[in-house]
Amino acid sequence: MAQVGDVIQNPLTGERLTFLKTSRDTDGELLLIDWFLNPGGFLPGGAHTHPYQEEYFEIVSGTLGVRVGRRKCVLRAGEAATVPPGTLHGWWNEGSDEVHALIGFLSARSRYGVSSRNALRADEGRQDHQERSSAPASGAGRTRGLQERNRRPSGPN
Repeated sequence: MAQVGDVIQNPLTGERLTFLKTSRDTDGELLLIDWFLNPGGFLPGGAHTHPYQEEYFEIVSGTLGVRVGRRKCVLRAGEAATVPPGTLHGWWNEGSDEVHALIGFLSARSRYGVSSRNALRADEGRQDHQERSSAPASGAGRTRGLQERNRRPSGPN
């Protein structure tokens, strides 16, 4: 299990991350990482989901391309976006400089006040991975759902 201060580097994706808060430190409520993505870095395969976790990106520096569902946007320093649980998403370095971001993963329990088992039951009734409206999570006050912001399309198809 990861511990605060642990560092992981992935030469395939071009990312380096340091654990700032872990599940162990927050009773399973939050995972917070300090994240860096090299120029040309990207998520292999293009997209993934987190069935029971909300993910948020807060950009410290650089330019990050993000796809959430069918929408694409570009995030710059000072901007943030939220990816609701169960939503297909991906990312890439949109610029020529390294991206530095804080990335948080909030459990369904902390975000929605329900257990993971109840979140599973709710998600089983969904037919697709369309975006859902999402208010900012506690501790992510500067984060807004991607669907709530107007951004210029860009990035890979």
